[in-house]
Amino acid sequence: MFICGGVHRKGGAFALQRVLAKIPRFDLRYPRKVWLGLCCYWWIIPQDEIFMAESDTRDRFDVQILRSLSGDGRMSLQDLSERIGLSTTPTARRVRRLEKAGIITGYAALIDETALGFDVSVFVSVQLERQVDDALATFEAAVREFPEVVDCWLMTGDRDYLLRIATTGLKEFEEFLVGRLTRVPGVASIQSSIPLRRVKQGGARIP
Repeated sequence: MFICGGVHRKGGAFALQRVLAKIPRFDLRYPRKVWLGLCCYWWIIPQDEIFMAESDTRDRFDVQILRSLSGDGRMSLQDLSERIGLSTTPTARRVRRLEKAGIITGYAALIDETALGFDVSVFVSVQLERQVDDALATFEAAVREFPEVVDCWLMTGDRDYLLRIATTGLKEFEEFLVGRLTRVPGVASIQSSIPLRRVKQGGARIP
């Protein structure tokens, strides 16, 4: 342990004290010279790294990381650290912590459906004959096998499910609707709506 002139950040000693109190066998009644050394250690280590050990709550750096990676999942760690204003080590630690917590669940490419020829999206509301477990399970199992169904939600209200269907055109949608979706056991009625244009697009909501 080294000694310095008692330099520490405003309020830093109290935060450091709280962190050190959690370390087994650490006695807060150490001699003054040890505390002086710890205060110097507090000055050298980035404050962000100390607070990460103290709390699992999200802060503005975590939010900046999420916003940055949601916009560019291939961003390098160096670019990410420069954008949020931290060094690479605490930035990498924060990213791993967000992954471990299940907030960042993975990294994927954004696919342009139109470029692949799927120009038409149709929203379909489905009502089942009965809202029982077997009927729900049967419908959901069938939907998972349909590549045309991009998204499917179990809904409240008059309709049981809301689907987004991606097709090459109305002809393909009609073939899918008549030849496959209406033939799923338990389907009582279907309503479809065609969106004119997308007003807003985003992934997950970020604070």
